Amino acid sequence: MFQLLRGGLAAMALCMLLFSQAVQATVPSRLVIQGYLSDRSSQLPLHGTYTLTTTLYDLSGRTTDYQNDGGTNTDPLGLGAVLWTEDMTVSVENGRYSLVLGDSDSNPLPDDLLESSQVELGLAINGDSEMSPRLVVTTGSVPYALQAREAEQVNGDITPRTVSVADQLLINANGEWVGPDSGLVGPKGETGSQGPIGPIGPKGDTGNTGPQGAVGPQGIAGPTGPKGNTGDQGPVGPIGPKGDTGNQGPQGEAGPQGIAGPAGPKGDTGNQGPIGLTGMTGPAGTFSTSNVAQKACTSATSCQCDSGVVLAGGVQCASNSYITNSYPSAAGAWSGSCETWQTGAAATPTAITITCAVAN
Repeated sequence: MFQLLRGGLAAMALCMLLFSQAVQATVPSRLVIQGYLSDRSSQLPLHGTYTLTTTLYDLSGRTTDYQNDGGTNTDPLGLGAVLWTEDMTVSVENGRYSLVLGDSDSNPLPDDLLESSQVELGLAINGDSEMSPRLVVTTGSVPYALQAREAEQVNGDITPRTVSVADQLLINANGEWVGPDSGLVGPKGETGSQGPIGPIGPKGDTGNTGPQGAVGPQGIAGPTGPKGNTGDQGPVGPIGPKGDTGNQGPQGEAGPQGIAGPAGPKGDTGNQGPIGLTGMTGPAGTFSTSNVAQKACTSATSCQCDSGVVLAGGVQCASNSYITNSYPSAAGAWSGSCETWQTGAAATPTAITITCAVAN
């Protein structure tokens, strides 16, 4: 949640010397830490009152006085042993803070602090996990500030008039900080973890039209649309090629009787027909030539005497046909039939002429 600017490390080293008490053979030294705190997500400076847990760690591998005295706190990273720890209430204004380590008589800095070849300071805010990385307090000017604790003979107070680092004045003769507002720049810290994704910004202006993209693949066929209206009649197309001959159609119905054709030439005389059957013997009668009568029947197949019996008869056919039958069919009747030359169809005689005899 919180991050500490590494510039606070250098400020701590310098201010520790400034705020050390009068140095004698045994020095109850104090470490003054100044730094800058901001929220890791928003990068905004913190402001308000916070509980700051400060812990000094020995990384040289030796057993510290804190451990010998029964201290229970351990290094959460497992890198060393605890030298000193304290919870402090700190006021932070616009991200800037200042605190003094070892200022309490009940919890001074340990006497074995300078026995460690490598010391780091861990900071945690409001019970949160320690900020990373820790501050190394055995590099730069810090060891020189602490060497006063090893002095065997110190007469009087040590009161520096000004403090400068690398020819840069940081604290003037009035005890005022005149260095950079952000403190001295410390070594470059490790890269922090990836912050959260920020809010979506406002919609930007419409960009220029890009180049024409490549033609995409053929899409799937869409559903069939509704049936459209019938279009206008198109022009007559050209005559197509002649098609193949079709199959024989069914026999059509017989057409009406055609008109009679012209008479054909007279045919040859036919062969003599067979002798007809002997007719039945009629009743005896007497005849006289005075009672003989002629009769003609047209368009008939039989001709009947008005009275008496038939003595003789003859059949006449049309010019395109010939006689097929001519015989007395009864005592008073004569019958006949015809057949056309070309088709062989039966035809009605044009006339049958008979001679009838009337009994006296």
